[in-house]
Amino acid sequence: VVLNTLYLSVLERTRELGVTLSLGAPRRHVMRGVLTEAGLISASGACIGAVLGVGSVALVEACGGIPLPASFAEFTRAVGVSAVIHMRVYPFQVFLSALTMMAIAVLAAWFPAYRAGRLEPMEAMRYVE
Repeated sequence: VVLNTLYLSVLERTRELGVTLSLGAPRRHVMRGVLTEAGLISASGACIGAVLGVGSVALVEACGGIPLPASFAEFTRAVGVSAVIHMRVYPFQVFLSALTMMAIAVLAAWFPAYRAGRLEPMEAMRYVE
């Protein structure tokens, strides 16, 4: 999702990136800008996702868990397992999943950043959507 979002963002801003390059900005600065944007998008997504995930787990547990349908409940009782699914999440799991998602997002953003850094300024300024 991040790759698609940033790639389309680079395509939409091709003219602006061309102007930036033609004014003398080093290509690495353009690449750094795209990668920074990816980092900010992924960090905000990780924070929002972590809050919503932990909140969902807390809400489900406050309601007493997720009861299984009657046919499964009979089977689970027969084998000695609870008929209610309880959810639990640990801080390390939240941190690790957020960190992994952010790393994958920044890696996925490398291609659009590379593409933005390799734009030829004059061709980019003539680019028509």
